[in-house]
Amino acid sequence: MVNEPELIAQQRAMAQQSDQLDNYLGQLQHYKKMQRSKYQRRRAQLPLEQRTVTVADLQKKIDEETMGRNNATQAGSQSERWGIRALDLTNKFRAATNEGHDGNKSALRWSKELHDIAMTHSKNMGTGKVPFSHDGFHDRAQMVTFHVQRFSENVAYNSGCGDPVETAVRGWINSPGHRANMLAHNSICGIAVYCSGTTFWFTQLFALS
Repeated sequence: MVNEPELIAQQRAMAQQSDQLDNYLGQLQHYKKMQRSKYQRRRAQLPLEQRTVTVADLQKKIDEETMGRNNATQAGSQSERWGIRALDLTNKFRAATNEGHDGNKSALRWSKELHDIAMTHSKNMGTGKVPFSHDGFHDRAQMVTFHVQRFSENVAYNSGCGDPVETAVRGWINSPGHRANMLAHNSICGIAVYCSGTTFWFTQLFALS
């Protein structure tokens, strides 16, 4: 049983702890206020164009990060930017352990040469020169200038989608034959995208070099 003097002492100790906590919280709030004021002063000294982050800035950052993950040194065209993003999604699928396969497959490296070969086919499909198909596949295989042990192809098209690239990749994932190509033992990949209005044609080439 706690006697009265002990109870009073405990109450005083708790009051002191409460005061100390209030003092600490007050100091913390003051520090945060000072840091915020310091940041605002520094920001105000920057030129106007450096104070804001535009959609283009964010897209550039995404492009740079995506290219870095997929060993792509640069993206010189819109098709390459779309293609590198499609490869990024492909590599995430290959690595995933919740997509109905073992996962942890090595990432495919970006190949501009395969992109350029694929671009002709995407454009030919988009302009109606050839049907949506794998027509000319063996010719495309012969165009590769380096030795390959394996060569395969996926094609896709869609129209009016909010995210044409993700739609194409997800369509390949959900198609057994295309899915097998995505998971096969390859080392490089190039994906070319031809756009006309709101319709997109994709050609994805894989190779084991």
